[in-house]
Amino acid sequence: MFSPRKVSDIARTKSRRQAGYILLSVMLLMTLMLVALSVELPRVRQQIKRDKEEEMIHRAHEYTGAIRRFYRKFGRYPLNIEQLENTNNLRFLRKRYKDPFTGKDDWRLIHQGEVVLKVGGGTTNLNNSGGFNSGFSQPTPTPTPTPQGSGGISGGGNSGSPSPSGSSGSAFGNPQPGGGPIIGVGGTRKEESIKIIDEKDHYNEWVFYYDPRQEQQQQLIPPGPGPSPSPSPTPRPGG
Repeated sequence: MFSPRKVSDIARTKSRRQAGYILLSVMLLMTLMLVALSVELPRVRQQIKRDKEEEMIHRAHEYTGAIRRFYRKFGRYPLNIEQLENTNNLRFLRKRYKDPFTGKDDWRLIHQGEVVLKVGGGTTNLNNSGGFNSGFSQPTPTPTPTPQGSGGISGGGNSGSPSPSGSSGSAFGNPQPGGGPIIGVGGTRKEESIKIIDEKDHYNEWVFYYDPRQEQQQQLIPPGPGPSPSPSPTPRPGG
């Protein structure tokens, strides 16, 4: 028979072994979790980036949609963002949206004459020469006069008709060279994108704008051939 001291030593040895096994199992589990996390983390970051890209496109389309509605209403482009918020007591832009990648409303304003529109679609580029490259003639909308009084343009301290010279700066706080009528917005973050838009793979190269000539191009494109009619079944004699 074992003495009580011997039995106590055996119990302590067994307890130490069990504690060692438990510690080893915990370390192995943590190692597996770190390996799985290192594999999954890039995928999570990629998915978050994709979601931000989709949100950026959605918010940019909110601006181009507001510009389209403004253009169809008054026959001209807005001179600043304030005109999209309130012109003749009409609101075309629901609110100012932030760039998801910067967290600020620091969109780059695209002015008329800064975008190349190629015939038949294609890419859109900033036109350094200041003119449009397109097979369509430059639209010359007729401005609608703004009545004097409280129904004028808000945000600019101008209650009557807007100045023909327009706003030479960005309504988002970033000074823009040149200025003039606003046709769209663009990104500012200098980072490579996952999605490619108009052959551009950096966010600061993405541009979203409204040009009525795009609609003209779509109208000139002939519709594709429809599905061929299915042959009629031949009636059987006496059927």
